Amino acid sequence: MAATERIEIGYKLVSKKDYPGFYHTYFIYTDKNGKKYFLRGGPDESSRAYSLVSDKLFGIKNPFKVESGEYRDGSPDYPLDGKEYPSEIIKQGKDLSKKWDDMVNGANKYNNGKYGYDASEQNCNTLTGTILRENGLPKPKYNGYTGYWAPGLDNDMNDNIKPEPPLDPLQFPIFPRQ
Repeated sequence: MAATERIEIGYKLVSKKDYPGFYHTYFIYTDKNGKKYFLRGGPDESSRAYSLVSDKLFGIKNPFKVESGEYRDGSPDYPLDGKEYPSEIIKQGKDLSKKWDDMVNGANKYNNGKYGYDASEQNCNTLTGTILRENGLPKPKYNGYTGYWAPGLDNDMNDNIKPEPPLDPLQFPIFPRQ
């Protein structure tokens, strides 16, 4: 019997304090050899102050960043304590490698600097929902107020939500020039 491959959605609690009950979603693909890979979206934090802070305090949008690779210790969204995060199988089959490649390639078109990250409108869950719809995959069963609430999952990636230029800390009144 051939090994079954699967594509799952992982659910990671964003923050118990700042965003209670909100979950970040990402994809996990397990191949026939049991090797795992991830696909995720979020703010590109390399170009400015941490996005949730800049977004929350100043309404500033970072560029949207798509990442993929082997899912292992040190990968984004890999559990620090070794315990698995909740997940939901979206698709199973003998060979899902083509479907996975289509998902990764489709997601990478949003990795071009033209899409902005906005915690309330276009976030990690927006990428997850868009990739599900673009690839004919079902909507997660456990998303919602009574499960793992992933705000933005029903939104589509929107190039009208643009990233903004990097912040200059000297422009802020809270950092007076001397």
